[in-house]
Formats: sequence, C-alpha cells, structure tokens
Amino acid sequence: MENLHCVSEEKSFVTLSGVGITVSELEGRHQVLISKQDAGQRSKGFLKLLNECIVKIGNKSGSEITEKDILLLLEGDRRQILWELRQLSNPDDKEFVFDYEFPAA
Repeated sequence: MENLHCVSEEKSFVTLSGVGITVSELEGRHQVLISKQDAGQRSKGFLKLLNECIVKIGNKSGSEITEKDILLLLEGDRRQILWELRQLSNPDDKEFVFDYEFPAA
C-alpha cells in the first residue's frame, strides 16, 4: 500500500490584539483531545490542539513554536484561533447558528 500524504488547508489572519497567526485545519484526531470529561485533561487537549494546528505565530513557525508561546497569547486570541480553526475546518457551514429548544416538561 502506498504512503499517502494529506495536504491540509491553511489560513492566515491577525488576532484582535495584533498578532499574526497561520493555522492549518483540524483533523479528526483533534476531537479526541477536547472531548475528555476531566476539565484538566480537556485543558491540556486544547493546548495540544493549538500547538499542532498553529503553523505560525508572529515570526516563529513550525517547531520554533512552543506551548509557552501559545500560553503567552491572550485568552481572547486563543479563543479567536479556535473560532478560525472551526471556520477553516467546516467550510460548508458558513452560517453557523446555535439553535437550541428547551424540552417542554
């Protein structure tokens, strides 16, 4: 069986605080990282997910980016990165609307 290489799409943007970021799209294995019931494990999962999906922060790229660099980002910037990752990874759902109806008793 031949060795297949997947090419993931990338997106560059500037965070609200002015940091240039490039991310590559999410993969199925990332879902496991953030689906843990334990809050501590889930927190570590988000950090690992960001570490694997961020291609460039400012002038650092690839293996130069450490978890410390990610933790130095403002919380709002990390949330924006997660939002941008979701938009990049789900291109067919541009108009995402959260609609939840409370069940009638």
